[in-house]
Amino acid sequence: MEPKAGSRRPAGSPARQEAPPRIVHVAETIAGGIASFFEEIAPYQNKTFGQENVTFVIPAGSEVHLPSIDASQIVTFSANSRGPAALLSFGRQASAAIRRLNPDIVHLHSSFAGAVLRFALGRRKDRPRVIYCPHGWAFAIDTSDTRKRVYAAIERWLTRRTDLVIANSETERQLAISYGLPADTVRTVKNGISWTPAPSVRPASDPSGRLRLAFIGRHDRQKGIDILLDTIARFPLSHIDFHIVGDSVLAGGGPGPTAAAPNVIFHGWLSRADTMDLLTGVDALVMPSRWDAAPIVAIEAMRAGVPVIGSDRGAIPEIVRDGVGGLIFELDQPDSLGRLLERVDADELRRLGQTARARWEADYSSDRMNERTIEAYLDVLSRSPVSSPNGRVA
Repeated sequence: MEPKAGSRRPAGSPARQEAPPRIVHVAETIAGGIASFFEEIAPYQNKTFGQENVTFVIPAGSEVHLPSIDASQIVTFSANSRGPAALLSFGRQASAAIRRLNPDIVHLHSSFAGAVLRFALGRRKDRPRVIYCPHGWAFAIDTSDTRKRVYAAIERWLTRRTDLVIANSETERQLAISYGLPADTVRTVKNGISWTPAPSVRPASDPSGRLRLAFIGRHDRQKGIDILLDTIARFPLSHIDFHIVGDSVLAGGGPGPTAAAPNVIFHGWLSRADTMDLLTGVDALVMPSRWDAAPIVAIEAMRAGVPVIGSDRGAIPEIVRDGVGGLIFELDQPDSLGRLLERVDADELRRLGQTARARWEADYSSDRMNERTIEAYLDVLSRSPVSSPNGRVA
């Protein structure tokens, strides 16, 4: 699909202008949280800047994850892996789209897009302003300290080519600062989702005492699907039906439907609407993540009055406080999740669901997230652009 074209003022010129700024969002993959994030920001940014000034550059085939975004706002690139050749191809295609669109701001999402395109854009004298959101730091992943230090060094270097870094939680911001990223370059904008009325009636408990729990997300090491399936295999949890939504985003990246017990139902990827329908009919959401920046699915659950049973990793304990909005288990204790699932009952989960909704209303609405994102854009446009590593204005 060809991106929109049009004559505009040169990128990087002063923010005072008659025309609204043009924003281009770029992600190397979107299935899961980034797609949900795009669905939340698109209506607000369309209203603020005009639909013709907001574009999303995404992998071909990913359009299905953005049903509410107009096709005229989507530019696609071909992608089938994360190998070096595929990332170089992504960089060339995304850079070409950015040149044609000539935006004022390029908002990069996730580590791969952030690394490839900040390097490429930093070499241009006329580059647009660059905002980067990692949606989870590479140095937060479950890996060796040596690798974490290397990832942090790369992020520090790339930050010199970045006008602003947006962290989706305060936990992520503090982690970035602890690894040496400059505090004045990293701003917290908490994830949020749009308003819906509070559920008037939660589904009635099963008379037999069975519980319905959901896992929603990518089937990969980060999200901990293997931890959940191992727990189901080792503990007597036949009183719980587990609804598993999602799949691997890479070939061979997750367990297949045959890897689970009879009380596990695999749904594959569902539309956001169908996912929400399923979510509102369960007793709790389970999140056994090894690391997680600010999972939107946890916020969606709390909006629906569904408590979250989450690991003590990343920003999950920031969003879901143990006993307020859900329950937190210790990931380092192999039996912690199983013991929690053995003892929890429908009455406790119903009470926690009420606190979950109240917590969402207080802190995680999309209006707050969108307002602060627009504030970040306008702030960046009002400043002089950052200098590139070789000393010139990039």
